[in-house]
Amino acid sequence: MEALEVEESTARSVRKRSSYVQGKRSLARASIASVAVLSGSSRAEVHDDGDADDDLAGGLSAPETVANFVICAVGAGVVVFPKVMKDNGIVAAILLLFLSAFVCFECGRVILECCTMAEAQKGLAKGSLQTYEAVAEAAFGRAGTAALSVTKNGYFLGTILAYTVFLAAAVEKWTAFIPMGSDAMRSSIVRWLIVTPLFLSLATITDLKKLSALAPVGTAAVFTQAVTICIGSLLQAFQPVPTRTYTAPELSFGTVGTTISIFVFGFDAIVSLPAMRGQMREADELPSVLNKGMAIVALISGTIMGIGFAGFGNEVNDNVIDSLGTFMTTGELSLSSTMGSLASLGIMVNLLISVPIIFYNFTSFIESTKSSEGDALRTPMTTQNIAFRFAVMISLVLVGSAIPFAKQLIGLVSAVFGSFNSVLSPLAFFYKLRREAPEVQPLHPLRAVLHVVVVLVGSTALVFGTIGGVDEVLEKLKELSGAARPDALLQSVLA
Repeated sequence: MEALEVEESTARSVRKRSSYVQGKRSLARASIASVAVLSGSSRAEVHDDGDADDDLAGGLSAPETVANFVICAVGAGVVVFPKVMKDNGIVAAILLLFLSAFVCFECGRVILECCTMAEAQKGLAKGSLQTYEAVAEAAFGRAGTAALSVTKNGYFLGTILAYTVFLAAAVEKWTAFIPMGSDAMRSSIVRWLIVTPLFLSLATITDLKKLSALAPVGTAAVFTQAVTICIGSLLQAFQPVPTRTYTAPELSFGTVGTTISIFVFGFDAIVSLPAMRGQMREADELPSVLNKGMAIVALISGTIMGIGFAGFGNEVNDNVIDSLGTFMTTGELSLSSTMGSLASLGIMVNLLISVPIIFYNFTSFIESTKSSEGDALRTPMTTQNIAFRFAVMISLVLVGSAIPFAKQLIGLVSAVFGSFNSVLSPLAFFYKLRREAPEVQPLHPLRAVLHVVVVLVGSTALVFGTIGGVDEVLEKLKELSGAARPDALLQSVLA
């Protein structure tokens, strides 16, 4: 009897261990796949060819693809969501978040249908069309690909611009104990002597296999960032602060447009659905993956937004981590400052892994336009090519030093480029492909009405989000003595 009990106990332990290992392996596979998705590359390009135990062999399962989608969607941008709730009020912010999620969900469905129609049109196997650019080409030919390339690369550069501001702020927190003179001088030293060399080194990465090895670390950083923001904000929410208020402001079209564009930034993983579709074991399961992935991302975004605002009310900063503080900036080792420190560390790691992937997209596009063998500028890692990479990165850091407002930059970049990429383009591709398809089912009238709503929401983000974003940037610049603050380190060198 005892032998049977021992045997059963051992079997349970083995099953538990097997389940744990399988879960860990699935998360690692999803993390590695996210590198391929974010870079718009195939599995082979991010995989070590010498690894006989192919991490992505056989394709991703539906749960792994859900994890992949969430990893791609939840990034540094969520730290501005609590301030978005402050700018709109609790009810309006929640409504706009779920309106944006619903619009992006429908656009995700449209993108998947575009893939199916394009494959049928070209006589391709299901799942063989694996890039958003391929969808654009199927719909509008080279003109569609060219237009999408411009907006996508503008979006990539704008995202890196906002990330330079995020990273500089995070590094400033972790170096607060080091004497560097005035706050302006500290910002300049961090930006030019720490952030810029880091970004220049990241700009030279051309091998995605190196990044795939760090993918699980990036996943852990995203998880750490989200959880510590929530814990730290909850700790603040339960502390009695008589001056904490939660008043709702008056809304304007500019504020609504900017808010929608910021939320669209949080759901921009939908443009990676063709790549995810190509990675899946069963492409037919992707609609279900989209349902679950969007629900999880919306829940995470809403939770961070709500708890972050609950913790600080109308006093919440543009970046909620600034409100949390760190034990380096406060000089106190408390649970709240520890959460802020971990959140700051999480966002740093997240950015250091995300930036080279995004920049790889941009440089790959530039290098793909190479016209001749003698074109050194567009030949990877030639002297001219490296100089070009450095010039782009330094320019982004320089603009970030003049406009150090991450929230406003995200809103503006997403309004100008994200609304086109994630909302308006999918519908344009969809109706063009439907018109050319030999056999297509009639569109339900209610869905046609829904698409009118999607166009209105996308247009609101594009027009009023751009106007509101520019107004917010100008207002922030006025707070810096009516003009962009001169870079203290650069000013001292020139003097």
